[in-house]
Amino acid sequence: MERRDFLLGFSATGAGAVASTQVAAAEDADALAAKGIKVVSTMADLRAQKPKSDDIIWLRGHRRPNDGGEGFFHWDAESKDADNGGTIIAPNGGGSGRWLRAHANSFVNAKWFPNPADAIAYGNARGKASENTVVYFPSLPYSKFYDIGKVTVDTRVGLCGDGERSRISGNITFVGGARNLSSPIRDLRFENAVTIQECRHRLFENVQFMDTTIFPDRGQSYYNTFLHCQWMLVATAIECGPVNNFNRVMNCRVFMRKDATSAGIRIVDSDGWVVDATAIEIERDRSTPYPPFIDLGGDAHTVSGCWFERAYSAPFKDPGIILRGNGNYLQLGSMGHWMPISDLGRRNKITGSIRRTSATESVRDNLAAEWRGLDKVKPDAKGNTRIKHRLFRTPAMAHVSVKGNATRLAHYMSADDVYLEVRITDLAGQPVSDRSYEIAWLAIV
Repeated sequence: MERRDFLLGFSATGAGAVASTQVAAAEDADALAAKGIKVVSTMADLRAQKPKSDDIIWLRGHRRPNDGGEGFFHWDAESKDADNGGTIIAPNGGGSGRWLRAHANSFVNAKWFPNPADAIAYGNARGKASENTVVYFPSLPYSKFYDIGKVTVDTRVGLCGDGERSRISGNITFVGGARNLSSPIRDLRFENAVTIQECRHRLFENVQFMDTTIFPDRGQSYYNTFLHCQWMLVATAIECGPVNNFNRVMNCRVFMRKDATSAGIRIVDSDGWVVDATAIEIERDRSTPYPPFIDLGGDAHTVSGCWFERAYSAPFKDPGIILRGNGNYLQLGSMGHWMPISDLGRRNKITGSIRRTSATESVRDNLAAEWRGLDKVKPDAKGNTRIKHRLFRTPAMAHVSVKGNATRLAHYMSADDVYLEVRITDLAGQPVSDRSYEIAWLAIV
């Protein structure tokens, strides 16, 4: 590529330049120099240049060659923009004129800047001008991470990386606006707690959290979605204070530490959360009481298609799911839910069923919103008998029938917290007590 072709790649002000750092990947520094492109080794060398109009320079690295800060710069003699250490560089001596990095303004690399927090600050500044920016965090050796200190990420700033090797350490807060559609966060790993404050419509996709995600009290964060995310060895995955409504956790995984003292997902006085197709597991430990998987305070939450798992035969009967509000919907699968349920609210709808933890353990130590069985009973002189229904509270309805006998009928009469009351009659409706009968039954909370 000739020097003339590089010059044609820049606009008059340098903004929106189409040349990229990938151009130089195909040619080494000597080849560029042979074509009339200046080459400097570090940012300090770039600042020391005495530029001429339309100069283009290939920077080999920020502090050293090939450290991620490499890229093309061109000289803009009229620019007086503030030096940000990554895309706008003032020469030594001050005055007018800046070295401007050739890049798409909507995309920056965290390694271009002396500190990765500076890349986020650059995006925040562009966000104030209603321009979206994505900050990219390339993967690092496994023992390394980006230390960003304490930063706020504006609604127009998105973050992305290369997966769990793009590790970010620091105190990070995501903020938003009442009507803004926030930029997504993808393919990163956060080493420390993350705060979601007044954030709206933000997507967290394929993100790994190594500490709690916090929705502070009256944080007013609505309609955010966690998709294919993981919380690994955390005491609490999500801690949500009041007034943070209608957020979603979908196709995620939570792996809780055995010494956890709160719930995996704990919501206080917020409404309308959806937890769907998500696995929540706790380290196996028979010596420590288990915290709940989910503790839902507030109304109109939906939990469906989830898998909850802790030790099969632990001696503790602490509740695994706590419903504190009204109008919540809990849909259980047929297995994997080894815990009792505490329903402390009103008008909560619970569907599905669970299986027993063992053949000898009472199912009432767990929860079944729906249960069926086949029990052999001997009616008394009035044809009455009882069946233990194994549900966690009085069923709302039940169906019973006599198995293998066309001349005997079973009638469901009533129920309490423990038993179904059943009467056996002949076809004329007269009670019978001549023998034992097998009763097939289905009871539903």
